[in-house]
Amino acid sequence: MVNDFLRNNRGNVATMFGLALVPLLLGVGAAVDMVRIHNVNTTLQAAVDEAALAGATSKKINDKKNIKAIVQTYLNTNQAFAVLEKGVKVTQGIDTANGAFYVSVEGKMKTSFMKLAGIKTVNIKAVSAVGLGIQGMEVALVLDNTGSMAGSKLSSLKVAAKQFVSILESSKADYADLKFGLVPFSKYVNVGLGNASASWIKGPSKPASWNGCVGSQASPKDVNVGASGGKFPAIDGGVCPTPIVPLTTNTMSIDANIDAMVAVGNTYVAGGVLWGWNVLDSSQPFTEGKTPAQLKAISGRKVMVVMTDGTNTASPLYPSHDGVDSKLADNNFATLCTNVKAQQIEIYTILFEEPSPVIRDLMRNCASDPSKFFDTTSSAALVSAFEGIGKELAGVRLIQ
Repeated sequence: MVNDFLRNNRGNVATMFGLALVPLLLGVGAAVDMVRIHNVNTTLQAAVDEAALAGATSKKINDKKNIKAIVQTYLNTNQAFAVLEKGVKVTQGIDTANGAFYVSVEGKMKTSFMKLAGIKTVNIKAVSAVGLGIQGMEVALVLDNTGSMAGSKLSSLKVAAKQFVSILESSKADYADLKFGLVPFSKYVNVGLGNASASWIKGPSKPASWNGCVGSQASPKDVNVGASGGKFPAIDGGVCPTPIVPLTTNTMSIDANIDAMVAVGNTYVAGGVLWGWNVLDSSQPFTEGKTPAQLKAISGRKVMVVMTDGTNTASPLYPSHDGVDSKLADNNFATLCTNVKAQQIEIYTILFEEPSPVIRDLMRNCASDPSKFFDTTSSAALVSAFEGIGKELAGVRLIQ
């Protein structure tokens, strides 16, 4: 009987099972808690994302009291605090270095089973950052004002360009640095009569007949920015559009000058791109643009929007643009686009009611990427293209 007792191990099995059951239950319980933690994190992150988007688009981004209330409302509505302990920390504000509005929520969640192992709470945190579309931006509108734009085409361009300006201006935050420049172009561009004696102008031989038109410096200076390599030649009696408007925060002035545009002359797109670049650059002839370092400090962008309705019908004879070498004009245009993009300037291009495959390819290749090229075949499509570009530049987006 003693031997039978010694051979009976059923109690040992029960004891061993009981001992094994504790870590088993802890393991299962921990898994349950981990699922709860994941679900809480998911819910909290979604709530924080919604709150950040709401705050960034509220137009009250600089009003600390109101922006706090907006964030809190969205967090409450989306059950951000439902299972968190008291003492939740919520912060929100503008990260000017990265051009973003952020919301952060930190708290603790009670565990159910993990407390058996001494883990009573776990830390929960969710952060969301919304990139602000306009932190700092300089935009040059390079617009075709050639004779072929006369009538309804130019009227549509004016509507589209002003709507573009309005979209960006109405979307920017109070602190954002947003400037516009305007470069109407045709055969020449007009730098304004007020610059007749500027150091970067090779003055007209007949000042009384000069109306602001400038031609090209000799190649290869005609595909590079600035006046350091020489002066821009004034063209006596040249036919050119309304004057360039250097970068400004005065959108009323930009709108007024868009309204004043007239259709005149032949097409030399390269001249428009060159002077769009000059407007955006910080060196002479125009110095309103930020340096690369200044722009980087505010996470800023330089953007050029180039619109034309036709192929090149004028080319340089240096200094005039009385040539008819379309290949030279096309090559200059393509080279300028490459040089501009190399300076981290984003280019959007819009072709308007022009079937030529040559200019279509040039405009597509000029754009910073194919998605930034718009081939429009009607006035409505032209307006839509400018609207789309404006919304893309102004748009807010989650970046964290």
